[in-house]
Amino acid sequence: MEPFSYDEYSSEIPELPSGKLLRLVLLSNWGDDTYVGLNAVEIFKDDGKRPDVAKISSNATHSIGDVESIFVESFTCTDQGKMWRAELQTDRPLIVEITFTDTIRIAMLRFWNYSESRVHAQMGVRNLRAELDDIIVFEGEVDCAFADHESEPMGETVLFTVDESILEAIAENDVCLIPDFVQSPTLDVTEFALGLTPQRPVTRETSTSTHVNERPISATLPDIEDDDTSGKVKILHLELCENWGAPGSIGLCGLELLGQKQNVIDSTTLIITTSTQSDAQRLLNGKNLTRSPDDMWLIPFDPKQHPTITINFQKPTTLSGISFWNYNASPEMSYAGVRLLHIFINGRLAASNVLLRKAPGFVFFDFVQDISIERPPNIRPLMRPNTRSIYGFIFQLQLLSSWGDEFYIGLNGVELYDTRGEKINVGPQNLAAFPESVNILPSVENDPRTSMNLINGCNDTEKAELMWLTPMLPNRCARVFFVFDVPIAVSAVVIYNYRKTPARGVRHISVSADDLIVYSGDVPASSAEKTGILEIDFREM
Repeated sequence: MEPFSYDEYSSEIPELPSGKLLRLVLLSNWGDDTYVGLNAVEIFKDDGKRPDVAKISSNATHSIGDVESIFVESFTCTDQGKMWRAELQTDRPLIVEITFTDTIRIAMLRFWNYSESRVHAQMGVRNLRAELDDIIVFEGEVDCAFADHESEPMGETVLFTVDESILEAIAENDVCLIPDFVQSPTLDVTEFALGLTPQRPVTRETSTSTHVNERPISATLPDIEDDDTSGKVKILHLELCENWGAPGSIGLCGLELLGQKQNVIDSTTLIITTSTQSDAQRLLNGKNLTRSPDDMWLIPFDPKQHPTITINFQKPTTLSGISFWNYNASPEMSYAGVRLLHIFINGRLAASNVLLRKAPGFVFFDFVQDISIERPPNIRPLMRPNTRSIYGFIFQLQLLSSWGDEFYIGLNGVELYDTRGEKINVGPQNLAAFPESVNILPSVENDPRTSMNLINGCNDTEKAELMWLTPMLPNRCARVFFVFDVPIAVSAVVIYNYRKTPARGVRHISVSADDLIVYSGDVPASSAEKTGILEIDFREM
């Protein structure tokens, strides 16, 4: 099925659309090659009640289960016999039509995706368009039933009103009453993608300073003059030696080659081939920040037979580095990403046992890793320091709850310390946050409380413009990432809580190094007079 594009279909969600025929166009699924399906569809009218349905039909040529089952309250069902799925059709999208007995005004839709199991959840619909009497009322992505790999299947809610009396009427008839993603009638694409709640109180700080958008993760590479002494590359050869542990497969999401002064070399001037039959062009398609397997490169892997990637240049070219995006289809499949590789230039070994970082399995930040040709990160024996510490590429803080605020959460700052007790120099290229800050909200612009304030060194402060604040999203926790191109040792983490409005400070926090949780606990609340500080000393654990 063709992937959905917001550029091709872009419209606002209307206010209380009316009609008699609801058509659901299932544009793509979450990766299964054969089927697409749904558990259930909930519909609420402007009086808060569910409509009477005269007929439910589908254009599927072959299906498993009764399509009418999607209108039965089997929301989290895992019984294949009580769910509906249909074979994909190459020439047309699958369509489900729901005809009501009378013309109605729709106030809310909720989609429950296919959830037979984590594996079969890939049959669930991904991109969907809803049409009411041939007018598009919704188009977008429906979460996979096990999208966050941490919770039970959940419904995806679309609101067509923010009228409180209608929402209260719906609540009286809603058997779920769980906080789902909510899309409001005036949602733009950015807010739509994040699923923000529609009635968030406005927060704003003013600042005259401007911030430059920087690449979230990018090592600093030296300027290389385009002369004969730096050498020119005609053929680049990558030998893939080891993955991160997935049995039988190895892959990458994408590549970019960096030329003089780190400029990206035009991929149309390159010819890429591999030692196995595969679509190697996916590595240069530019779709690097994705979880779609269709945009990545994955092949069978035998550790005894190293596959190779060969890139030919149209003419000898200066090569200063390579940007890698490792395989990222899911947290589980990220272990198929490349761990070790050799780099050959013009047939000669330029770097051996180059260590690549495992992708996170999600797209909360740009997980690119820039490898310098002159100074690649090599694997070497791990020297254990006398003091205990935690080694890792990615250190993640999950902000699980606040001290009372329902809409915002924030911090004054974060510090990392090495094995000698010295503060680690963290630059903008090492930091990412999701959501980045309150500036993602449509009602906020140029608020100074950006994620860069987490590393500005002004941590024990009462000045709001030096702090970081971000919205709390439904069913998601805010996250802060410290990302490095080589594994580093961290002996301590110091967290300074948000002080301007103490209720917006972090309460429960989880700290992980790569995929391992190394700490979970509460951050002391700040007050108007004092910043709450949590010191996590791994040397004492």
